[in-house]
Amino acid sequence: MYKVNKIVLIYFCMSWLIGLIILLAIFANAIEEVFNFFVFISSINIIINMILMLILFVFYHLFPENKIEFKNSVVLLIFNFPILSLLYFLILTI
Repeated sequence: MYKVNKIVLIYFCMSWLIGLIILLAIFANAIEEVFNFFVFISSINIIINMILMLILFVFYHLFPENKIEFKNSVVLLIFNFPILSLLYFLILTI
């Protein structure tokens, strides 16, 4: 079974909900302030995502009994909405 840290899973779901709201705001031509707010939240989310990946990397070495769970959690965070959107943006700009 694919073991993932429950807190990381909740964070992953919240990030994708924010991403879906951003996409819906784009399609609905939402008010610019609302759109900017969610883009700001998403940019903060990228920073939190990177910090969480570093913490999980440290936990991976500190708690050997949960290595699989921490490794799977980092893989899950790599596929998080802000990280994927940042990668797509970097690919499009290069």
